[in-house]
Amino acid sequence: MAAGVLIAWHRAIDWWRLRNRGVAKLLAGEGIMLIHNGQVLAEHLRRAGITRDELRQALREHGVSDIATVMLAVLEPDGAISVVQYDDIKPGDRPHRRIRAIRRNQ
Repeated sequence: MAAGVLIAWHRAIDWWRLRNRGVAKLLAGEGIMLIHNGQVLAEHLRRAGITRDELRQALREHGVSDIATVMLAVLEPDGAISVVQYDDIKPGDRPHRRIRAIRRNQ
């Protein structure tokens, strides 16, 4: 019986998530931009609860030695930090544009 209730709730929430973008964002979250064009976004770091040392550690794990070579670093909803360096983008390619910065007036 309990398994049936869990399955029904899962399907109901999944149905609702697929039909409402606001619910999907609430349940899954969005990425938070930490570095943009080689500049650390200090306000975003503070709101994400990440220190500069933790950011530098994540960059080292990605093989980055200089922040200036990072085009984009994003804290993903699952807690991982994704890093895109300028060397990773081929000329003519456009990086992903859907990542939004945190609004300053929140």
